[in-house]
Amino acid sequence: MAVLQGAVSGNSAEVTAEGALQVTQVATGNQYAISATTGIIAAALGANSTVFLARMDPAGTKKALISRIRLRWVCLVAFTPPLTAGRRLSVFVGSGAAGTGGTDITAAGKKSTTNPDSEMVSPMGGSLRVATTGALTVTGITYLAPEFDTMALVAYGNAGNFAECVFDYDAAGGLELRPGELLAIRNPQAMDAAGTWQLTVDMDWTEVDA
Repeated sequence: MAVLQGAVSGNSAEVTAEGALQVTQVATGNQYAISATTGIIAAALGANSTVFLARMDPAGTKKALISRIRLRWVCLVAFTPPLTAGRRLSVFVGSGAAGTGGTDITAAGKKSTTNPDSEMVSPMGGSLRVATTGALTVTGITYLAPEFDTMALVAYGNAGNFAECVFDYDAAGGLELRPGELLAIRNPQAMDAAGTWQLTVDMDWTEVDA
């Protein structure tokens, strides 16, 4: 993120020689990153299944500002049929209970060695989970509608097809998750028969006082 000349903390603004107003935000808080890969997801995954979930500690003192999510998806065994309208993975936000099942990611990467542990991991009361061969268990969670962002997979149903999508929230100041709120990657439409696939989720965020 570019910093205006003379800016050292907080938000800054200045008028250029052309009369335009330039505004910049200087990053504050503790910054983290995670990269998680599912197992091989079995064929015919049911609609609205959750394959990745990130939840802030409901009793915590921090909120997360999600700056970037990158999804990388690969088809391993062809779907029947390979071309299906509406096939997609989407970002949802919501609140409620922690998910269960899959793999519990117990530590997040710290972008500074002085950062405390993230309030998004289970040892600190949060929840970071990625699916293994099927959906995570997500009872007690209320998702907001509609889906927040979408990765279209309509034309990627043949074995070896690869898709990548980056959702960048920096310009808006970050996608905010307060204590007890969560972000999930879900499939609003059932996946077709036969097809198997794998997903990698990269996420960057900053934790600041709630």
